[in-house]
Amino acid sequence: MASAPSSPARTDDRVAEERCTEKPPAGQLTQAPGGVSFRTGRVFVDVARLAPAAPGEVADPDPDTDATSGDGCHEFPKWGNDDPLVPPDSALFVFKSEGKNGVQIEAPIAELVSRRDVTAQIGVVAEGRYFQAISCALTMSSFTEDSAAGSFTCPNAVLVQANPFRPDDAIDPTDQSPEPQAPIPPIGVPGTVAPDAASTAVLSGWFELSR
Repeated sequence: MASAPSSPARTDDRVAEERCTEKPPAGQLTQAPGGVSFRTGRVFVDVARLAPAAPGEVADPDPDTDATSGDGCHEFPKWGNDDPLVPPDSALFVFKSEGKNGVQIEAPIAELVSRRDVTAQIGVVAEGRYFQAISCALTMSSFTEDSAAGSFTCPNAVLVQANPFRPDDAIDPTDQSPEPQAPIPPIGVPGTVAPDAASTAVLSGWFELSR
């Protein structure tokens, strides 16, 4: 009997599914006169890949998806600069594990301090697979100079080839220089859909940040 092909081991950023359905802390939305600075935080994100559908049909979650494909709930800690503001007028929240996985959330700063419901761009790398969505529903439960929190849903994230947390996948991790502790470039540049595209996924979850 032939042995089954090996597959990548699950990463240790996986957590219980119910963590991704919890609610973020509630607070106020205020304009921060002294700027914002967030040193700590975390994000919980659920990745639910969708199976390709026949023309005219709606894609359903694939029950046979490989358990190591990135599906499921993942937790990542805050990463990068304390100041999330990026030119010209956006906030970029970055969360990253010690490996090549993580989450980017980008939204206009003017909306974050004045609305509960905003549109965000979100990218998620879970176990090496990068899903990107340029139009996600982000609900802010708080945003002040001391804290920020919100929940999000991206119904049409697309699998792309590039990994923003590891631009050069050809370089062995042991040969790379230490990563700078600064946010990676803002997302939003369309990626190339991977040839093997089981192409789309639903991303959902929540995050919290504090000074």
